[in-house]
Amino acid sequence: MWLRIRIIKMNRKKKTGKNKSLRAILFKWHYRLGLIAAVFLILIAITGILLNHSRMLGLDQNQAWQPQNNAKFYGYKWDDFYVTLLEGDILLADNAGNIIEKIDLSQLIPDSEGDITHIVMLAEYGANIYFCAGESSYKTDINLTEGISLFPEKIACVDSPELPSEISAKIYTNYYGTGVSWERVILDLHTGNSLGLTGKLMSDFAALAMIFLVSSGLYNWFQRVRRK
Repeated sequence: MWLRIRIIKMNRKKKTGKNKSLRAILFKWHYRLGLIAAVFLILIAITGILLNHSRMLGLDQNQAWQPQNNAKFYGYKWDDFYVTLLEGDILLADNAGNIIEKIDLSQLIPDSEGDITHIVMLAEYGANIYFCAGESSYKTDINLTEGISLFPEKIACVDSPELPSEISAKIYTNYYGTGVSWERVILDLHTGNSLGLTGKLMSDFAALAMIFLVSSGLYNWFQRVRRK
């Protein structure tokens, strides 16, 4: 009888020791993750409050960034269209400056050739658009439907004529947009989109940390209740 009681007590001590060890580990990580998650929680809380009152604060109207619409564009007019080059993209716009087609040349021309320096349209070569990049020349059709191909002949890389200012302004607005409101900036901070994939991973980490904090907190509280 005495031996059985002693074995039971020893088993209880082992269980108690394991529980204490688990509680100690959970408490340690609860403390550490709590400090890290606090930064994210404060950011989420502040941005959440601002978003909740964005209209009252005028965040949806005030612009955090607005493009300077004074750029000059160079290109060609072909029938009822304008062709121009912007940020490595070739743009086809109508008479109102609305962008109809866009091709990202950086994805189609090898990096070894360097940046696109000129856009050229020559009547003697037909209804095609030509580009100068390094020592090479490339071409595409006027409708931007046939892709980019290497042109065997050397094209004279002359500067394109300046497009009308009203067309340039319209193309600029259609390309860059009208700007970014403070509401959008705060929303991107709230969701983590402002940092791209890194921001999304940080948001996921914050969410998982909060789940762990709640779970470990409930576990520690339940263990204290049981001991009482």
